[in-house]
Amino acid sequence: MNDNQDLKTAAFTLRPDDDKAWAKAMKYITTHDTENLSLVVTHLGKIRTGTQNSCIHKYCSMLAIGLNQAAHYYEVNLFGVTVSLPWTSSRVKERIWHVIQQVQYPHAVNKDGEPSTSKLSTVEVSEIYKIISQNVASSKGVDVPWPSLRG
Repeated sequence: MNDNQDLKTAAFTLRPDDDKAWAKAMKYITTHDTENLSLVVTHLGKIRTGTQNSCIHKYCSMLAIGLNQAAHYYEVNLFGVTVSLPWTSSRVKERIWHVIQQVQYPHAVNKDGEPSTSKLSTVEVSEIYKIISQNVASSKGVDVPWPSLRG
């Protein structure tokens, strides 16, 4: 029998504030302490910064304003009738930012399984912005730059 037939793989995404994931990984390692283990670490990047968090909120607000000014409203079905509502910062974050975040980075969730920007890396924040910006600009003609917190 070939020794490689018994190879097992376990993968863990460990973030600085995710005690549950760290505990699960440590439990796996300690329960296999009588076996040979090979540990591969992939650095996923730094967690998004406080400045990036502020910029996400400012961007969502700016995008809401831009969409409303261009008369591209958020539509919902109410009793069989389509109702147009103005975009708000929180609506942009929930209905646009979090939707893209969930698809692109399903690991970036809080303990309840909801999207959380605090779980994103600095690079992931930039990638989500690029996806949203390019798609909103091409489909709606609304181009909102990434905000600067200066001045």
